Amino acid sequence: MTKKLIRHINLIGHEINQSIEDGYPESDREIYCKRLHIIKEPDEKDCMNCPYFGGLGQGTAHECAWEEPVDISSELYRIIEHKDRYKEMERVSEMIEAGVVDKEQIYPFERLTPKEMANLAADSINGPGKPMTDEEKA
Repeated sequence: MTKKLIRHINLIGHEINQSIEDGYPESDREIYCKRLHIIKEPDEKDCMNCPYFGGLGQGTAHECAWEEPVDISSELYRIIEHKDRYKEMERVSEMIEAGVVDKEQIYPFERLTPKEMANLAADSINGPGKPMTDEEKA
């Protein structure tokens, strides 16, 4: 099998405005997140910086694009029904365990807000550090 870039169209339970206005629980808006490898409600903080983000499906879906092994005749998209989000996570888990799909490495700083990142940067500038060696300066 070869790998192809596949658009994963993750459907939510109800149209987003209806889901929020009618007071549906957060679970109504949950999808499988490949990057974090969890079921969660998408949020701007995680999605807008995600290399897999593929777009918003006009209020009814969340699109992600990533490579996975497929046969030659496979479509270039996969629709994940809302009720099947846990099945999708299981399917991807099996591919990760088999070593055919990589699990994304998440670094702790990626979850920081801009203010937290600025504070961390300020602390590193003001905090104790070692002088740069000549090799590091070059």
